[in-house]
Amino acid sequence: MNKTTHWLVLTLLSALLAVSQQAWGQTTKQTLFATSSDGTYIYRIPSIVRLPNGNLWAMCDLRWGKNAADIGGGYDTPHRIDVVGKLSTDNGKTWGNQQDIAKGKDNVTDNDDGGYDYAHGDPASVVDRESGKILVMSASGRHGFFGSSKLQVARSLSTDGGQNWTISNISDKLYQNDSYVAHCFFSSGRIIQSTLVKKGQYYRLYAAVNTRSAANNSLNGKNGCKVVYSDDFGETWTYLGGIESTPSYGNGTFGDESKVEELPNGNILLSCRALGTGRIFNIFTFTDRDNAKGSWSSPVYNNSSITAASCDEEILLVPAKDKSGNQVYVLLQSAAMSTSRENVGIYYKVLSSTSDYDQPSDFNSGWTKYAISTTTSCYATMVLNKDGDVAFLYEENKKTFSGEAYDIQYMTIPLSTITGGAYTYSPNTAQGGYHVTSEPTPYPVEMATPTFSLDAGKTYTSAQQVEITSTDENVTIYYTTDGTEPTTGSTKYTTAITVDHTMTLKAIAVSNDDNSCVSQVATATYKVQIPDVLLPEAPTFSVASGTYTSALTVELKTATDGATIYYTTDGTEPTTSSQKYEGAITVDKSMVVKAIAVDGEGKKSAIVTAEYSIVSPSDVTKIGTTISLDYGSSHRLFSSKASGDATNPDKQYFGFLRHDIAHVQIITSNDATLSTGGDEVFNENDNDMLFEKVGDDTYLSFTSSSKSQYVYAQVVAPKGYRIMRYQMAFDADNSTSGSSVTQYTYDTDGNVVEGASANVSDGSWDQTLANGTNVLFFRFDASAVSSKVMVKSIHITYAIDQPITGQVPNENGDLDLHTGLLDLGTFSKNSKDFWSFSSSAVTDQQDVTLMNDKGEKQTATCKVDNDQYLVVAANGDYYLEAPEKFRIVGATLQFLRHSSEYTTKTTYEDVTTVDNGDYIITDGNGHYLNLDNGSLTNGTSEQTATVWTLSGQGSDKYQIKSGSYYLVLSISNNSITGITANTSATYGNWIWDSSNHCFKASSSTSSPGYLSYVNNGWNVSNNTSYKSKLQKEEPSTTATRPASDFTATVYNRDNSAAATGGTAQLTTANDKATLTVGDYNNDAIHINISGLADGSAALYRVNLKFLPLNPEVQTLQVAAKYGDGVVGSNRVTSTNYTFHDGEAVRVLVRKDATSPYTLVFRNAENEEKSLWYTHGVNNNNLSSTGGYSNFTLVGSSAYDGDKGIDMKATPWPTARIDADQAGTNKLLATNIQDVVDGKASELQDMAYKKGDGGLKAVSLANGKEQTIYVYSADMPTWNILPSAISAGKKHIDYRFYTIKVMPVVENEKPEVTFHEIYKQTLKAAPHKTGNKLTTDGGKLDNTHTYVGVTVTSTTDDGTTPYGVLTNTEVISAIKSELANKNYYGFDESDPLRSILYVDMSALNTVTGETTEGVNNWDAFNAGTADNCLYFMPVGFTRNVENTISKRQDGKYEAVGNIRVYDQQPFFTPYAFTTGTRQAIYNREATDGLSATVQNMTAVLPFSVQLTSDGHVKTATDATDNSVQFHDITGYGKVTSVSSEGDHQDLTYAMLAEAVKDGVAKANQPYYVTSTTPGFTFNILGAQFEKTPGTSSAEKLERTQGNWTAIGTYAGVQPTAGEANGKGKWYFSKDFFWNAAQLRQNDHFNIRPFRAYYHTTDNTPAAQSEEKAKVVFDPADVTPTGISDIHATEGYLVVTVGHGCMTLTATAATHYAAYTVGGQLVARGTLALGDSHTVSVPAGVYVVNNQKVVVK
Repeated sequence: MNKTTHWLVLTLLSALLAVSQQAWGQTTKQTLFATSSDGTYIYRIPSIVRLPNGNLWAMCDLRWGKNAADIGGGYDTPHRIDVVGKLSTDNGKTWGNQQDIAKGKDNVTDNDDGGYDYAHGDPASVVDRESGKILVMSASGRHGFFGSSKLQVARSLSTDGGQNWTISNISDKLYQNDSYVAHCFFSSGRIIQSTLVKKGQYYRLYAAVNTRSAANNSLNGKNGCKVVYSDDFGETWTYLGGIESTPSYGNGTFGDESKVEELPNGNILLSCRALGTGRIFNIFTFTDRDNAKGSWSSPVYNNSSITAASCDEEILLVPAKDKSGNQVYVLLQSAAMSTSRENVGIYYKVLSSTSDYDQPSDFNSGWTKYAISTTTSCYATMVLNKDGDVAFLYEENKKTFSGEAYDIQYMTIPLSTITGGAYTYSPNTAQGGYHVTSEPTPYPVEMATPTFSLDAGKTYTSAQQVEITSTDENVTIYYTTDGTEPTTGSTKYTTAITVDHTMTLKAIAVSNDDNSCVSQVATATYKVQIPDVLLPEAPTFSVASGTYTSALTVELKTATDGATIYYTTDGTEPTTSSQKYEGAITVDKSMVVKAIAVDGEGKKSAIVTAEYSIVSPSDVTKIGTTISLDYGSSHRLFSSKASGDATNPDKQYFGFLRHDIAHVQIITSNDATLSTGGDEVFNENDNDMLFEKVGDDTYLSFTSSSKSQYVYAQVVAPKGYRIMRYQMAFDADNSTSGSSVTQYTYDTDGNVVEGASANVSDGSWDQTLANGTNVLFFRFDASAVSSKVMVKSIHITYAIDQPITGQVPNENGDLDLHTGLLDLGTFSKNSKDFWSFSSSAVTDQQDVTLMNDKGEKQTATCKVDNDQYLVVAANGDYYLEAPEKFRIVGATLQFLRHSSEYTTKTTYEDVTTVDNGDYIITDGNGHYLNLDNGSLTNGTSEQTATVWTLSGQGSDKYQIKSGSYYLVLSISNNSITGITANTSATYGNWIWDSSNHCFKASSSTSSPGYLSYVNNGWNVSNNTSYKSKLQKEEPSTTATRPASDFTATVYNRDNSAAATGGTAQLTTANDKATLTVGDYNNDAIHINISGLADGSAALYRVNLKFLPLNPEVQTLQVAAKYGDGVVGSNRVTSTNYTFHDGEAVRVLVRKDATSPYTLVFRNAENEEKSLWYTHGVNNNNLSSTGGYSNFTLVGSSAYDGDKGIDMKATPWPTARIDADQAGTNKLLATNIQDVVDGKASELQDMAYKKGDGGLKAVSLANGKEQTIYVYSADMPTWNILPSAISAGKKHIDYRFYTIKVMPVVENEKPEVTFHEIYKQTLKAAPHKTGNKLTTDGGKLDNTHTYVGVTVTSTTDDGTTPYGVLTNTEVISAIKSELANKNYYGFDESDPLRSILYVDMSALNTVTGETTEGVNNWDAFNAGTADNCLYFMPVGFTRNVENTISKRQDGKYEAVGNIRVYDQQPFFTPYAFTTGTRQAIYNREATDGLSATVQNMTAVLPFSVQLTSDGHVKTATDATDNSVQFHDITGYGKVTSVSSEGDHQDLTYAMLAEAVKDGVAKANQPYYVTSTTPGFTFNILGAQFEKTPGTSSAEKLERTQGNWTAIGTYAGVQPTAGEANGKGKWYFSKDFFWNAAQLRQNDHFNIRPFRAYYHTTDNTPAAQSEEKAKVVFDPADVTPTGISDIHATEGYLVVTVGHGCMTLTATAATHYAAYTVGGQLVARGTLALGDSHTVSVPAGVYVVNNQKVVVK
């Protein structure tokens, strides 16, 4: 598409001005840096920059000594080098004194290796165009480029214009791989800053670096120069094209020091010093400029049109124009124009179009020479000064005493001088270079919208082919298939698109001549419904959607044989061009995975989606845990193992400290090998941890028996949690100084990693773990013999980690879930008289096993295609139960119709007769006689029991042997002392007692006894109650069941019916099915199998997702009872499971209440609402009427002993969760002391029961203080297990909270403040009066002011108030203030109607009181304004309309529906959400007009989600096509006059365009169309925004083009008539009326929630036409009212070309160009003689009020 600019008018004045801007000659040469005549110091290597204020900084090397060369002499010869500079503040005319920029070291010697600051040279510099910061990169250090060690790279930075500098070593940012870059330095001169790419704070930098690899020590190495870029102003650098790139190597070339420049199209030009003469050029072409993606071309060598000695020279792009005013770029290349270093000058080349610079070979020709120096000269550099002239700095006058020493010269040279007057500098055309001016974005050339070949209005039952075409030539079409807007980054259209499922295609056409020319978006939605039976089965994900804190491995599977899976990870719709699934997907960041299955015929399954959120553990909600040490007197935690006594080995025990919430373990050992899974390993330990009592406090105590001994204490978080922080307090006074504690964790490979440590003398220790850990442990180190460490408390902060997932069955037929919640086993005395738990009894595993409704486990499994399945051989109901203290939240079940071959497990059965063979020995109660390394031990598992071999001796006598050991009697003094294992069979004869079915000893001793498990050990006993049994192995068998049709049903969460989509029928044709259920909060999942044939089986497996029960409470209210209700309370916040330490909670009570006061505990909340699994609509309301929760307070009316609250009950409990009883002790019903004292057999984990003495009412007198304990409990919302499985026990978990309380008589009173909102209103009659809607006379009411009310509290005695009031007190105070504030002009007959909000959110609580059974708030609310809002304190939960509660995070959320009445004033001082409540708004007809009115203006206080075409989205993301939002964007003459009804004489129309940005924003006016009269919104979770303004009714505006919609929430009467109404339009009776035409009134009425329009369109019709209809197609209106002329407007000449118009200024002027619809095309300022060309589509435009027609 041709966009060539045709210049028709160019005044002589503008040409002369352009010429005058350049000087015809160069400035006088100045010597800035003169090398000393004796060679004491020499100057080399120039660099120059220009600051934003126009100042110039010239800099170079200052080398000390006449033989001084590069850093290290190029190798390792030391000498000092500084970077110095001079500043010019007058554009290079004069220069200041020399200043140090980067100073090297003094007094260096050959042996002084120094550091990076040894020497600094070869400055490469740049200035940030926005901040003015100056960056200088320098070669630094002692070792040169060819030295034995790396040349260093330094970064010098000035933030004050060069007065002060900071320097740092950034070598490590460049040396990233020695195979490619082992030595490097920045090429001196200019570093360039992009004009196109900005990342964060800075525009991108590009620079050339000279490099060599470790393998190359010569300039002929392959690596040569490379290009680097930086997005942080030189702090870090990245190699453009990769570190392995070789942009200057190839085609026989090799580049040395180089320079770069950004070409007009944004690509990077590289110009390299060649080893011979000439230059080497290459180009990096971007495919993704923002992310620096692209590739280098092959370099080209130019030694024909450029003669250049081997020097480091500069390249510079200058925006310019030729003598005819054409826009071009001139590329300048400095060079020593000889075969040796002399005659420095400038070559220039003109770049007129992209074809002049799109490939490296373009720089092989077209160069013109401009000479500068006529003598010896070398390196040169240049920038543009503030006038656009070339500031040229170069080396000249080589010195004879040194190989390389020069003076540094400066000159200013205009571009016109360099080009002989052919080109002048022109900043207006700069695009990719310098002096960029702010210009409007050109209006794109109009492109034809693409078309689709297939009709989008039908439903197709098979795949279709869709072609996309454009009537424009030389265009490229881009498209999307997922409904997103297409860009040039979308898929390029090359062939027909297969549409095989319902999809939305969108396409654009882009000009190949100019990619800024883009068509409108074409859209077509195709509905394709292929019968499901014909489609392949959709893929399934091995990991469910959710939030996780570590990387995932996700597998995809499809049940359709031979189908191929394709997937995407960016949320786009997958196609057969997407990634083919060939192995597990690694999900290591948040992503949306979508997948399809495609069969051999090309048919595609439904698209399935999984959304994964990977978050840092630090981002999840944290919960605190304090481990209680209060266990009475001293008790040993760990018993030592006796040594040297092989006949009586002591059992190993380990101690366990269980804190009062049972979620954290502390285990002690002297072995650092502590695992995360429950199989802890503990070595021998002679150092015992104790609970030691000192005074009233209990400590965790360790005392060493020798120097430098230690013991470990391990803390394990339960599954689903991560430990984020720990705080430990020591008893510094009683601990030994010098003892310490060290923390350890595990790395990802399971290795122990040492962490922080602390001295116990510090008294406290507080550490945060950045990423958290599941296990940490501490090593307590003693400093000397008998030294002691005493721990006062340990506080663990842990966070909910992620759901636990697992598959049933695993290879064992179940799921072994490590919950982190240990089963302690029995706490008992050991042989050393120490109380302890046996390590063999401890486990944190809980089996998740399929059970039938009788509680029988179903463990049979089989494998099909390497997948493990459960085999269920009977129809019936089955259940999968969550582990204790966990809930099931979701599951994916896979059912299979298949024959099943399975192997039964090996079992052992009791025998009554024996023979030689293998047996195991058991007592029948879970104890087994085992042999371990020659010692007899007791086992607890049948599967790991020792197999004993019997060999007969006659007369029923047998020997019992395992390996080389016999089971024999221990005989001492002819008496049996026990049994043992021995390699000798002496005393090893055993007699089978056939009547008792057991063995007894055969011995000469009396009463040898029966082999028995007695007194917790194996021995012989005459008591047959303890006799042993023999069990023989029953080998496994293989069974086969045939396949059978069956129906599988998964029940919904409340177990009332099948879940949605929870039924599958499996047949021969459909032999596999996958069912997914979610949003569960259950103790179990219920599955039913039916239809199985006899002898067959159903196969299935289940992926389960669990979350821990979570009864955490963050805040709680403590209140005092008063009569039947409560009055006065205080909210307390949980810290470390103690709501308040120190000062007691002051519970306020009424003056007239009777002491003592009974306390009640209510409104328990958690600030992280997502932790609570709730039912019903009020998911953030955990404690009020209408809010349902599985959470409860122990002691409330809803709590039932240790069963908690059964949320399956019908009806659901709706009472407020108030606990009127509290405990006097902590959570555990018994503690260790109770076990030791024989009061209990084991530790119990249960809450106190109501009425058993553990809980009681709390009744306190005024000022009396008491410490109490409040308990919370959590359980699954749906407990569906049948009693045969649950045995009446519910899944439940508890927490307790320590609160110190004290009643205080309340002496507060309300303080009321009024805030004026609207001084005048225009409204309908109020709804609350019961009146029907009336016109209200269209009266502007300026006598009755509307206000907001803020309520706080105060005290008479000046003490700090607690903010506790009753509703009676608040209401009385408001009414009293209304009477006192009558100067506001309240309606005397009804003053409450003037209140638009009451803000009580700053109070602590407002207690409700009733009058004759009616809550006082209800009566008060009935009298306030229709739209009055009530903002209540934190914790207020009463479900009342228009009531909003403050949340813990300071935000606001509605606790009742928000009903917004139309045509009534509205105001909210806060933004808030309705959460699970609704925003309700019903649009009514105005002034009693016919109810047929369907179109209207509207402004709403809440946002409305829209589709891309302005239609309303429903709560389920469906589209409500009955309501559509629009903007009024223009005005014009109707192209075809309607002859229908009232529209027949309308020749003008307002142009309405559908809102495109997906949301109708709050407080912004719109034009709304409806297919029904008015409209009604019931929006769940609506977001209200704060109302702008405080007293004006006209603060709600929305501007589109030159049309502004002005809305109101108070009503307004804008002035009208010819003088005041021009340009004002309002909507009534389906027309827009012009206020200028109102003759009878001087105003027009705009009611609340409506808007009118005001335009700056100065066309006569837009200002004064009587009325206009509304059209929705821009083609329906044409321009009018504009004189059809081409003329000069003021100082602006407008010339028109094909697809463009050129604006030329004959004097300095502003310009503005609009479409006739009012859309801005271009705006700016032109100086005398300047021109600007705007590319536009054909059409009519208005430029500075003149009509312009573009062909």
